[in-house]
Amino acid sequence: MVNERDGEVLVNIKTASVKTGISEFVLRAWEQRYNAVSPQRSKTNRRLYSSVNIERLNLLRTLVDNGYAISSVAGLPGEKLRELCIDCRNQSAPQGRCPVAECERRITELYNAARNLDRDSFIRTLKSAFAAYEVHAVIKNILIPYLTHVGEKWQHGELDIYREHFSTQLIKGVLMELISSAGLTSEAGTLVFAAPERQNHTLGLLMAALAATRAGKNCIYMGGNLPVEELLKVINDKNVNGLVLALIHPSDDAALKSSLKKLVSLMPPSKRIIFTGSAAANYWSEKFSGKVILSKDYDSFAEALSLC
Repeated sequence: MVNERDGEVLVNIKTASVKTGISEFVLRAWEQRYNAVSPQRSKTNRRLYSSVNIERLNLLRTLVDNGYAISSVAGLPGEKLRELCIDCRNQSAPQGRCPVAECERRITELYNAARNLDRDSFIRTLKSAFAAYEVHAVIKNILIPYLTHVGEKWQHGELDIYREHFSTQLIKGVLMELISSAGLTSEAGTLVFAAPERQNHTLGLLMAALAATRAGKNCIYMGGNLPVEELLKVINDKNVNGLVLALIHPSDDAALKSSLKKLVSLMPPSKRIIFTGSAAANYWSEKFSGKVILSKDYDSFAEALSLC
């Protein structure tokens, strides 16, 4: 579908997807989450993309294909995007990056396997992605978008909860296997990954642990619902350099807030704790500065990790 407005040719999202090679799902996500483009709207509120929008999307796709996180480039002006794309063309192709089309193909394969309860296909697709691409690329460009997609399908009644649980457990199994197979080194610091009492959402914690192992850290995964009294023992253990805590749900547990304050007040001054997860900011306090590092999302975790 093509429209004209003030002499300018505008195309709908389906045509924009064809022109850019970016799926309609990703186009919507880039707009809604990162404000990557601002298409006009028809009288019936449908998206209409201009030639400037299409050019910008093609530049963004080129950068994402070359390893840039969409969150880091979505807000840049067009001139800067063009400069970065020229730099990418002048450099050798990076190793381990996952092109947009390839990421989308694997997301589709994972989703179809989940719908069909095809365990072998799901595990094979996920393991082959980790074998072909960098851990960060798989987590950022395949796993997180896949889980977002599954969540949206569930909310719209298009995917049953048991199929979502099926895929979540398989992902956890693959991540645990990869973490366990990572070699330990005496030079690297040891980080413990856990979720405190009444916190049981640990999938993101496993992704963070795997990313940390690939960053050269020795990682010990302890799962969810660990009493704060035990976490205090962990952070005081001479063999532990730091603690990564996942805080997701509930997001306003007053008793947990009180326990975490005690944990921070009694921890050794030489060690650090990373609060991560969607509710991490709710449990963080200015009084924790210098002891607790706040990581609100996966993008900021690498920076937080470098401080431990």
